[in-house]
Amino acid sequence: MIIILDDVVRDLESDFNYSLDWCDLDQDHKHKDLCLSFVDIARKYFNLDQCVGYECWSQTNSAPTDWHYDKDEDLAAKGTLSFPLCSMVYYVHVDKLQGGQLHLENDIITPKKNRLVIFSPGIYHGVSPYQGERVSFLVNPWDRRLNKLYDN
Repeated sequence: MIIILDDVVRDLESDFNYSLDWCDLDQDHKHKDLCLSFVDIARKYFNLDQCVGYECWSQTNSAPTDWHYDKDEDLAAKGTLSFPLCSMVYYVHVDKLQGGQLHLENDIITPKKNRLVIFSPGIYHGVSPYQGERVSFLVNPWDRRLNKLYDN
């Protein structure tokens, strides 16, 4: 399932230099309200009753170099695929963009400022090469804590 929603956020902060981070649902952080609003939106389309937290990060004028699955990287290194409850891509900023479409298996989605794309777990995806400006914010809710990257 792929959900595309436009104009989902008002008065968005402009600072989105955010590295990969794990957040429990009740944990305070800079973009907590935004992340939780995305989780609430995703609940309308996916069962997130078991959600305990999420990983979030931004990509500023960058994109994954290869097609991939959003997955637990630690388990994948051991040969097991485990996926988040869903995946979310939010386009914070798009300007003079040529290319940069999000490819979700056979679907192609054009980035647009204030667009949220939510998709099912286990969808193989990638981003086409591009020129211009493209800032995305990504949120993946999980039903368990991801241990390798986030052990405290």
